[in-house]
Amino acid sequence: MNISDEKKVVWLRTATVIALLAGVMSVIGGGAVLSGGDELQLSAGPYPTFVEWFNFIGGFIYLIAGAGVWTRQRWAALLSCLIAATTLLVSLAVGLHVAAGASQDMRLLVNVGLRSAWWLLIAGMAWQWIWRSPAADSPC
Repeated sequence: MNISDEKKVVWLRTATVIALLAGVMSVIGGGAVLSGGDELQLSAGPYPTFVEWFNFIGGFIYLIAGAGVWTRQRWAALLSCLIAATTLLVSLAVGLHVAAGASQDMRLLVNVGLRSAWWLLIAGMAWQWIWRSPAADSPC
């Protein structure tokens, strides 16, 4: 199936907007939970601390990647692949954490699953339509 350049831009920009929103929410939410004290941490559920730090720091990186994908920068395709890979590793770590008997919250499992799937999708589109594109590094 061959997708027109206009449709590629629409798909990339739609994915980018969602990634940017996720980045903003990760920075705000992760920062609030990390600095909000015990009450806020309890309301977030039994999340492992490494996941909160990953979400908080990752939020800034999502914003950088989103800006790069929006402007079709080749480095953003690589950064998106790196985000997808690290998100999968965190998902694996969460799975091992739960398998070791840690308490779990369904929100955590849904969050890491959706985040992994979304960044795999963005990385795939960015790799195919930006990295492999001769027109990369020029705004859409």
